[in-house]
Amino acid sequence: MAKRIKDLRRGLAGWAPLPKSPGKFLEMATKLQELPLEERVYSVFQLFEKNIERRHPCLSAKIFEAAYGDPGGTEYWRYWFVMPSLCMTAFHFVSLLATHVAAEYADAHALDEGPLAVNKRLKTSQREIIWLLQEAGKKVDLRFFEDRDRKALLSVRFPDGGNSWLRLDRVPIVDRSAILEWFAGVPERALVLPESLRAWWDGCRPVEARLYPNQAITQNTMIVDTIINSPIQQGGAQANMTQTVSYSREDLDDLRRLVHVFENHLDDLALDAAAKRRAGVQVATIKAQLEDEPDPVIVKEAGRTLRNITEGAIGSLIATAVQSAVWAWTAPIIVKLFGVP
Repeated sequence: MAKRIKDLRRGLAGWAPLPKSPGKFLEMATKLQELPLEERVYSVFQLFEKNIERRHPCLSAKIFEAAYGDPGGTEYWRYWFVMPSLCMTAFHFVSLLATHVAAEYADAHALDEGPLAVNKRLKTSQREIIWLLQEAGKKVDLRFFEDRDRKALLSVRFPDGGNSWLRLDRVPIVDRSAILEWFAGVPERALVLPESLRAWWDGCRPVEARLYPNQAITQNTMIVDTIINSPIQQGGAQANMTQTVSYSREDLDDLRRLVHVFENHLDDLALDAAAKRRAGVQVATIKAQLEDEPDPVIVKEAGRTLRNITEGAIGSLIATAVQSAVWAWTAPIIVKLFGVP
């Protein structure tokens, strides 16, 4: 497994030939399921960048489907705009959105327009997003950016014959979900967003991503017996927080046993091929995390996805007393470790 993941990273880093056919692109996207959540997200983004070069039509939804089992890319967009462990700069924001806008343009026009048209759409999208970010930066009361970073943001001119917009990489965004809401909340601004992102934000965004916009982040470092679903909180009543935690020995033992159960009894659930594959990817992600100090964010995200895929089938097995001892233990452990839906 370690070697295969290394090979995938090398291929996406440009050390392997760029895929020449849509089938090869989708084959590579399917292999990305073997990567942990964070690495998969960045690799999927790189794959979209590469497809702009190749201009294969109608691939955006298929890449998401191959990498996540979801043509809308829900897990992908959730990572970029909800996961608390990510620090996004204005440069990342522009690159991410413009790349997907250009990819969707290539989906629709790659067969009748040449590479110059796709590249022009990419540059136009970058310019539009930078201009809107600067408009957002002028609104001091919205606190999208720290005061010390506004000068660098507003000094960018694009295009200017150079690469001054690269300075945006030194401008962190204070609240990713809040600035996305600002873009999506007005139709004229929402037009610069890729369609897949707009669809996710309009229909699938978690409530918690919008409850407390523009609040300072409180960093907590705690070692507790069980942090999953713990009511422990520090900071103001409306503070967004990230927590660095260490799992207890009991939690780690439960996670290892859970991995063992799914590795040896997944067939009992009689999932369809796609669901079984997705469940296996989540189990592999958790197992890989347990090889070193696990990242609770990655483990919990994989665990929640695994729960969503399997909870109905597990309930049916318990009800019919098929392998009841195994699954009767598993059901409450999943809730303990990953929370309720």
